[in-house]
Amino acid sequence: MKQNPFKKYFAFIKGGILQAFSYKFSIFGWIIGDFIQILILCFLWIAVYKYSPTTEINGFTMPLMLTYLISARIVSQLVFSGDSFWQIGEDIRYGYIANNLIRPINYRKRLMAMDIGSFCGVMIIAFLPVYIISITVLHFVIGVSFPTWYNIILFLISSLASLLIISSFNFIIGQLAFYTGALFGIGIIKNEFMMFLSGGYLPIAFFPEQFQTVLNILPFTSILQTPNFIIMGSYTVPDALIKIIIQFGWVVVFNLLAALTFKGTIKHVTSVGG
Repeated sequence: MKQNPFKKYFAFIKGGILQAFSYKFSIFGWIIGDFIQILILCFLWIAVYKYSPTTEINGFTMPLMLTYLISARIVSQLVFSGDSFWQIGEDIRYGYIANNLIRPINYRKRLMAMDIGSFCGVMIIAFLPVYIISITVLHFVIGVSFPTWYNIILFLISSLASLLIISSFNFIIGQLAFYTGALFGIGIIKNEFMMFLSGGYLPIAFFPEQFQTVLNILPFTSILQTPNFIIMGSYTVPDALIKIIIQFGWVVVFNLLAALTFKGTIKHVTSVGG
């Protein structure tokens, strides 16, 4: 009987879930930090709209803007929940990479499985309770509608696609640790870069028109703005499906790039004796 080739990676998915639960207090700390940032951004935009000559800026009313900012921060905790980037740095820094490469398990798939596990864990202990509380408050305070069941399903698919894109991107950038020996500074720059270009701090509609055109070609809007707009109900179902198809197209592209770059990196490591 032929063994399921993916079965051996289920243990790493389970490990990612357990790891998320073991570091739940760290996740709560991130939530508190994001909550403070959300308050600052909300007060800022309330002041902007208060003194604005119009009630709508770049297609966003004040309730819609506040909803976007709050939702984006919550969704970002979910789609950026993967820990594989830092895992690569530790494996290289402490010399674990050699043992991982000789095991009968694909190193890339193992890290992706751990990211999926982290995604599931963060979904349970952080995203669901925080989102439910937030959307309930927004509903009764500024009249925001609750998401429909089909938008919830589409959001889950879209957010998983976002995680897979980020996981591959992290793997590609994480390979720099083979040359630098550490990833802390690179990680901070990478995270801020991705948050900004994916619409985490400001909707893409507020960027210059030429810059929007460039961003719509690049994969960054697929990472955060797509799942965020889906859960907000800003897309019709056909539009959401098109966006999700584009996301999975980027999943394929980035996985191919991850495989190609890792192949070259391994050759480099072998040439200098690992």
